[in-house]
Amino acid sequence: MSDGTIDRMKLAKLDGLVQDLLDEIEDAGAGDVAAEALFEPLSQASAALHSVLTRYATLTKPATPGWQGIEADEARIAAWVTDRFGADSLDNAMERADRLLEEAIEMQQAIYAAAGCYPEVAIRRANDLVQHVNAKPAGDPRQEMGGVMTCALALGRRLGVRLDLAAQAELTRIEGLSKAHFDKRHQAKVDAGVAAQHERP
Repeated sequence: MSDGTIDRMKLAKLDGLVQDLLDEIEDAGAGDVAAEALFEPLSQASAALHSVLTRYATLTKPATPGWQGIEADEARIAAWVTDRFGADSLDNAMERADRLLEEAIEMQQAIYAAAGCYPEVAIRRANDLVQHVNAKPAGDPRQEMGGVMTCALALGRRLGVRLDLAAQAELTRIEGLSKAHFDKRHQAKVDAGVAAQHERP
């Protein structure tokens, strides 16, 4: 602690360590006494860390000191994607669109769950939207990116979340997670047929 607040970078690194341990516990399988004893407390710690890191993104204050603008964040995420998944993944527009869709679905899932809806309700609405959108002619990707951002701004306003702070908090969090963590997650998506297999760095 330096100015009365906990160092967010240290929190993100701790979150990464906890996630790595949870991955190891999952791989350990049944019968590992230490893994079974640690699973519940580490899961609770992970949830607490995620909650604190998310709260950083809801603070109504100027962008974090030293923030260099959206271009710097774009360069930062480009470097991260390339390091974790390879240049092919960054350059594959369809893969990037799929990952954007995945995050949008996770957001919809979280909002519907918070409203007390059954998962089937969110699934049905998502499926209906997929059919509705694909029944129309395809739009221009640059204009659609603007639509994605304006909808994110409106939802952020409703939730009290600053998009720049939320992006910085998530970038810091994922940068603290190991490459092995994302190798495992991405391979699970490849095996499920919802992600492309690229040559890994």
